[in-house]
Amino acid sequence: MNQRFLLAFALLILLGAKAGYSADRFSRADGTWSATLGGPDCGCVPGQNDNIYVNHDIALAGTFTIKGLLEIDNNATMIINGTGDLIVDANGSLTIRSGSRLEVNNNLEFKNNSTALVETGASLYVAGNMTNRNNSDNVTFNGDVRVDGDLNNGNGGVISGTGSLDVGGNINNNGTIGGSTGNDVGSLPVEVIYFRANTENGQVSLQWATSLEENFAYFTIERSENGTDFTPMVDIRGVGESTTMQIYSWVDPQPFAGIAYYRLKATDWDGYVEYHGKVVADLAQAQRTLLPYPNPLVGEHTLNLSFNFSVDPSAHLQLLDVQGRKVWNGAATTQIQLPSSLTEGTYILVFQQGLITIRERLVIR
Repeated sequence: MNQRFLLAFALLILLGAKAGYSADRFSRADGTWSATLGGPDCGCVPGQNDNIYVNHDIALAGTFTIKGLLEIDNNATMIINGTGDLIVDANGSLTIRSGSRLEVNNNLEFKNNSTALVETGASLYVAGNMTNRNNSDNVTFNGDVRVDGDLNNGNGGVISGTGSLDVGGNINNNGTIGGSTGNDVGSLPVEVIYFRANTENGQVSLQWATSLEENFAYFTIERSENGTDFTPMVDIRGVGESTTMQIYSWVDPQPFAGIAYYRLKATDWDGYVEYHGKVVADLAQAQRTLLPYPNPLVGEHTLNLSFNFSVDPSAHLQLLDVQGRKVWNGAATTQIQLPSSLTEGTYILVFQQGLITIRERLVIR
C-alpha cells in the first residue's frame, strides 16, 4: 500500500545543536531517516540546517524552515499539510527534480539569498500565497507551478524559467517575473488543458487541447535534444476566441532517433508569450523490453526479470495495484523478492531509469 509517512519535522527548530551545523539526511521507505543514501535507520530526525534528500512520498505537519538543502527526487511527492508554511531561509536551497512534486497547503516564502529550482517535468503547488522577498533573485521555475493565492515579488526579486506559472490570486510584482515588471505580467492568452507526446511506428505525434482562447493568435511547437536549447518547428494558428474545448495535433516529420523534448509556446495578438510545460518523446524506448517471469506468479514470490538493454545501477522498480497504489519498490535487478503479503490479483510492474519508463502487467495467483 502506498503510504505517506508523517515525519517528525515539528522538532526541526529544536534540532541542530550547533548553529550552522549540518548533516546529510536521506528518507527511507519506512518513514525513518538514514545518514547515507540507501543506508540503515540512523535514529535521527533532520534539522533545519541539514541537507535533506527526499526520495519517498512523505507528508509533514507544521511550519518547515530550510536553512540547508532540501531536494525532492525519485518521482517522490512531499506534502506540507495544515496551516504550516514552507520557508526557504537565506542561503537555503530548494530543488524539485524532474518527475517529483511539492505541495504546500499554506504559504511558501523565499528569503533573500535563497535558491529555488523546479526542474522541467517537476511541479510545485501552493494553496496559499507565494512570497519572493526583496533581492531574492535565484528562483527558477522550469516545471509547472500553481499558486492558488497571491504571488508577491519584492523589490529586486527575480523569478525566471521556461516552465508555466499559474496564479489564482493577485500578482504584486515589485521585481521581475518572467522578464516582466509591474503587476501586469501578462494575461493568459489561452488555457491549455493538456499537452502530450505519443510515439508509434517511428513517429512522434503531439496533441494538446484548450478550454479557453481570448485574443489568441497562434501556437509554436519547439523541439530540443537536451531539454534546454529549443528550436521552433512550426506555427499553428489558434481558433482565437473560444469558450469550448479545441483540440490540436501535429506530427514531427523528422523526429530524433532517440530522446526529444517538446514545448508549447502560445502567443496572443498583443505579442504576449507563455510556455506550457515540456513533454518527452523517446523513439528508442519502443525497442526496449522488460519480461517478468514466471507470469502468472503462482505459489511463490521470487520474480525473474529479463532486459534486452543495459540497466543502470540507478534504475528502480515499483509494483502498483489496479488502483495505482504502490505496494512495493526496489532496485531493478534480474531477480526480485516480492512481499509474501501480496494478495492474488493483477498488478503493474513499473521500471524507471532516467527518462525511460516501462510498464508490464503481472498476475499473482
